[in-house]
Amino acid sequence: MLASKKRLSVYLDGLHDGGAEHLLLSMLPSLLRKVQAIEVHTLSGEYRLEKEFEKLVNVRKHSVIMMLWGLLTTEDVVYSHLSKSIFLTCLACVIRFILNLKPKRMICHEHTSFEFHMGRHSIIKRVFDALYRRIICFCMRNKLISYVVSTSARNKQLLETLGRDIDILVFPNSFLLSRIERLKSCRSDLDLQPVAIKGEFKIFTLSRLDPVKQLGWAIDSIAVLAKDHPETKFILEICGKGNSLHELREQASRCTSLVNLRISFPGYV
Repeated sequence: MLASKKRLSVYLDGLHDGGAEHLLLSMLPSLLRKVQAIEVHTLSGEYRLEKEFEKLVNVRKHSVIMMLWGLLTTEDVVYSHLSKSIFLTCLACVIRFILNLKPKRMICHEHTSFEFHMGRHSIIKRVFDALYRRIICFCMRNKLISYVVSTSARNKQLLETLGRDIDILVFPNSFLLSRIERLKSCRSDLDLQPVAIKGEFKIFTLSRLDPVKQLGWAIDSIAVLAKDHPETKFILEICGKGNSLHELREQASRCTSLVNLRISFPGYV
């Protein structure tokens, strides 16, 4: 998907301390060996990982309008991450398509699924989500972008929606299946038979409290378990900090009718 000896422009929303940004940071040394040069383009702001990126590549900051202009006019191969940058990349492709201009090499790396961009609360986010899903599907159907996904399930979903004749690469963000099988073989002497839930059942998570982590699923799931097993005490500790803390606490407060369930937010411990 990436021709060698080309300049590469990487676009992403910001250089925050997130999984997508750390993945890109770890990939840069390998990418630098494959291309002439790499330049990272991000939206204006101050970011925790900015200095780490600047040790490897040149970082340029833009307003939304200037980022769109750069995507419209660049002669580099574009490698775009995160929803705002992917949306702007697709918008640039659509503008060029309408103007009957020659398509450019645009690669979009998805780190969430379309399910994340559905049913969010604010009107602005709902409008963005509806446009986001539609513009990506339009670009893929018309072969204006290449698409990178992290799971085979996501790849299958897109193929079923858009047909087989689209350019998708599966690039797992986690362990390969072969690696998981080797780990399982090391534990072959363990008794992995399912057992009945009884007594006390405790779960904890450690994560940045951000909407993209979808931690509401953990609350919903343990609430279902508590309802189905009233004889068992369930404890969920969601460790970490982030801008979703208030929303998650409100969701947890709606589970107070389940006397056998306790949900807490201890921060970083």
